[in-house]
Amino acid sequence: MELPPNGPEPDDEVGETEELEETAARAELLGAGDVEAFKRLFDDYFETLYRYALRYLRSAEEARDVVHDVFLQMWRHRQRIGLERDLRTYLYATTRNHALDHLKRRKVEDRFRERQEGTVPQEGADAESELESRELAATIQRAIDTLPPRQREVLRLRWQQHLSYEEIAKALGISPKTVAIHLSRGLQHLREALPDIAE
Repeated sequence: MELPPNGPEPDDEVGETEELEETAARAELLGAGDVEAFKRLFDDYFETLYRYALRYLRSAEEARDVVHDVFLQMWRHRQRIGLERDLRTYLYATTRNHALDHLKRRKVEDRFRERQEGTVPQEGADAESELESRELAATIQRAIDTLPPRQREVLRLRWQQHLSYEEIAKALGISPKTVAIHLSRGLQHLREALPDIAE
């Protein structure tokens, strides 16, 4: 898949100095814990960052999650962010990194799901390949069975019932962010338990 460019760049240098000065001032306010400055930053950049993440992820839900994660990280590390001179570049770079990380996790998730569901042999497959497929599915299931119950349930709803983060959150009475955390931790556990399959 062809990746989009690193992010919009200014068309020319006109006003670039003023913009840098403005973002530096906003970063300083953010670093001082100014909640209003953070809200203004969120309002100003959320939609453009969302569209940018969407170019990578092709999923509105995942793009929103990524941008929310970016702003959450920014607020948690606001004192360090207060030293940034160019918030715009920081926001685009961080969004790109989060989107790429999300794509990597999605790839691993898809691979596990495909191998877990691949228990039915294709037409013409021999008995040996059917046995290998069933053994692989059993190996994955054993690894899944070692997960904490909530992580196991989230994975089941995601992989077997193909529910969205919002649907899983509603079904389990938790937030979509908690769903994402359970999925991420569950996948990490499976990658460690099944390194050959996760490659």
